[in-house]
Amino acid sequence: MSVTTGSQGKKKDPAPSGPSLALCLMVPAMALIGGCASFSAIKETPIDDLIRESNAQQAAGYLADVGDVLTVRFYYDPELDYDAVVRPDGSISLSLIGDVKAQGKTLAQLSAQITEAYRAFLKQPDATVVMRNPAGHRVFVTGEVLAPGVFTLQGTETALSALSLAGGLSDRATYKQVVLIRHLQGKEMVSILNLKHALDGSDERQDVRIMANDIVYVPRTGSAQTDVVLKNLIWNKAPFSMAAGAYGNWSGTIK
Repeated sequence: MSVTTGSQGKKKDPAPSGPSLALCLMVPAMALIGGCASFSAIKETPIDDLIRESNAQQAAGYLADVGDVLTVRFYYDPELDYDAVVRPDGSISLSLIGDVKAQGKTLAQLSAQITEAYRAFLKQPDATVVMRNPAGHRVFVTGEVLAPGVFTLQGTETALSALSLAGGLSDRATYKQVVLIRHLQGKEMVSILNLKHALDGSDERQDVRIMANDIVYVPRTGSAQTDVVLKNLIWNKAPFSMAAGAYGNWSGTIK
């Protein structure tokens, strides 16, 4: 499936030279049969759908993440109040009930879950989970940028500011085709951002707000390896540094 960049209803920029960027992101759907495999395509997410679903997620409330320090308070049993750190496995440990999965849940959901778990031990559990110290969220910036890496953000950054933290684009990339990979409540979302439109003001929606654990991938213009790298990034089959590349000095030119 070929991908056309540019927002709906606007004149699209000519595609960069070389093969067009495609999101033929194929994942095995069946076991190998006779050396061949069946595949299922992951489709590109239109920018409007990405923004709508992301806004709905954010409106639902903050999702606990690894490294967050949470305070669990018991209104009628304050002696059980406890500060818990979300471990790398996504769980917190509490007295009496043991491990509780916290990562990916809103604080309201976590409060309800803990309250229910403590009903076996307390007459009026009424647990409330509050944020004591957020860990900050991570964004992974890789591909044709000068300083690929993992960056901790404060929650207001956008795709362009993430690229800025990574030193900008190399001479082998274009702002017209920047890939955003987002894991949203178990759903894989892959969108192609035309950040040139964001820079010239013709479509500021393209400079989407970054969410926790987003991957911003800048492919090499015309690279035939784009699909392979994206598949590995999405399904976590490759080290983060696999797709990283730094070529020459960034001139700041918008290509």
